[in-house]
Amino acid sequence: MNTSTESFVDLLNEINDGEARHMTEITEDEGTIDDKIEASVDIMDTTRELAQTLSPWCRRQ
Repeated sequence: MNTSTESFVDLLNEINDGEARHMTEITEDEGTIDDKIEASVDIMDTTRELAQTLSPWCRRQ
């Protein structure tokens, strides 16, 4: 893989790990509704960040 692709894969892996943690927070019975809302907002923020990151990368491909 080239450096650009490796960086992209690393970014996706990092996001996937974070999102898995947030989904666990949302689906577990423990935690308050505020905790679940905060985890959901974190997922939306990460999704927005991913879209902003991927947009220029996809245009170059």
